[in-house]
Amino acid sequence: MSPARAHRQRMLAAKAAGTALTSAPAQHAGGAASEYEIMLAKLGLDLRELHDIQSLERKIDRKRDMLPEYEAWVEGVLKGMLDSGHGVADEIFPTIMIWRIDVGDYVGALPLAAAVLRFKLALPERYKRTPATLICEEYADAALKAIGQGGDFDLRVLQAVEHMVADEDIFNIVQAKLHAAIGRLLAMQVKALEDSADGPAGNKRSLLAAAIERMKRARALDAKIGVKKELDGLERLAAKLAEAATANAGD
Repeated sequence: MSPARAHRQRMLAAKAAGTALTSAPAQHAGGAASEYEIMLAKLGLDLRELHDIQSLERKIDRKRDMLPEYEAWVEGVLKGMLDSGHGVADEIFPTIMIWRIDVGDYVGALPLAAAVLRFKLALPERYKRTPATLICEEYADAALKAIGQGGDFDLRVLQAVEHMVADEDIFNIVQAKLHAAIGRLLAMQVKALEDSADGPAGNKRSLLAAAIERMKRARALDAKIGVKKELDGLERLAAKLAEAATANAGD
């Protein structure tokens, strides 16, 4: 897409989002309606192509290739909603939010996710979960998968998601996943600190306490979440550190 077309698309999307309260941009007169219809038709073609791909890895690769074509429209819609303070029914916007999560652009998806929740945007009918449940579960699953494969995940991203969904009605099992993921990331930070010390400014003990709290919360929400062994290990380490602190205080 040329810079000029991207700029025009961005402006039209912002105008549509800024003037529509509950109806889709296509239901309004002018260039914004036509542009939305063009983008919606493109999305339909892309979805059909993705449906015909059986390999999950190939689907993700194709989504990654397709995303730049929607960037200007989504940026415009987001700006229009933020400037006007109200949402707009736009099937493209939440779809691209989900695609960004799918391809691993977790930071890039955050402002879209925040807008979906803030303006109570509906997801397309093909998605069976509520927006809050989908956002929470997709991020938690991605983090748990990364950790399970020996990798890492940005704790700040999960904390941002947690803040966004704090007042939403979400299944316990999904909440448990988020707490388990955060707990495991905190436990990884504990392990990264020097074993011979309590950590800078007591960080090790405070991180450990936070990790234990998360693991306990996860188990309270879902007893089958699978963190019992990790929790037991963290509690043993906490007891060991407490004993060491007591001994040092008596010297």
